[in-house]
Amino acid sequence: MKKNHNQIVLHFQKTQSIQTSLTMRQKEEEQRSQRQHFAEMLIPKIGQYQKRMNYVKREL
Repeated sequence: MKKNHNQIVLHFQKTQSIQTSLTMRQKEEEQRSQRQHFAEMLIPKIGQYQKRMNYVKREL
């Protein structure tokens, strides 16, 4: 009975660590897509900002 219990505990721990690593990977994936989305929003704005700055410099 004791040996069987230990096997169950080991199996549970393995399952839990697999679940944890999957959750971690999922979170990393979400963060990566958020950063990419943020970059896709920012890059055009940076281009607009640079154009505006060049225009202001010419005006001065």
